[in-house]
Amino acid sequence: MKDDAQNLPKQPLAEVFGYPVDNFSPQAERYRRLKLCPFHNQAVYISGTISTPFNHYISDPVKNASFDWRKHENYPRPDYLSSSRKRLAPQLIYKGGILHAWRKKMAVAVDSQFFATLPAMEVVDRDDAELVWLVYDLKLDPVENRRRLTLTRTVYTRFLPALDRLTKSEPGDIGEFIYLLQAKLDEVLATGTGTGLTPDARSLRDNDLEDSIE
Repeated sequence: MKDDAQNLPKQPLAEVFGYPVDNFSPQAERYRRLKLCPFHNQAVYISGTISTPFNHYISDPVKNASFDWRKHENYPRPDYLSSSRKRLAPQLIYKGGILHAWRKKMAVAVDSQFFATLPAMEVVDRDDAELVWLVYDLKLDPVENRRRLTLTRTVYTRFLPALDRLTKSEPGDIGEFIYLLQAKLDEVLATGTGTGLTPDARSLRDNDLEDSIE
């Protein structure tokens, strides 16, 4: 078994949860048997539709083999914002909170584009980390002319500060928010588009809203 150590693939999780994979000492083997290493696999949400382009392709696979759906309406794309707020954050709060209470270190393997949409988190040294982000990307192998999932970045953080950054939204300026809503309302009133309901209020300014309520 030791002779095959050089042929073992590199396992980033081994550096987080235990000894390197080529360490077969009694201490390492005991550590692996007793160490808890939970794993959760989850995809991101998408916006758009997958069934429409698939049905178009399957109607004539030969003719539609080179069909490019990217410029059409409802082209599917990853919804990273919903995925972080509705999927990643709840998993870290509930399951991660339990592991953190048990003083277990955690690793999150994430796509590089997804990670780029997350708020900036305070980076710490590896020895001080409680949570490590393993950032992967598809890199082209020019020899085999195929893409391989490749670890491109490792980011070490503490658990609670990272969770705080992920779960707190930036409120922004309420004036800009009201301005954008007013522009949408003006468009509905001018074109008659929308849900078909006529808004009682013509303005979202505080004084105008109070007059409308009275």
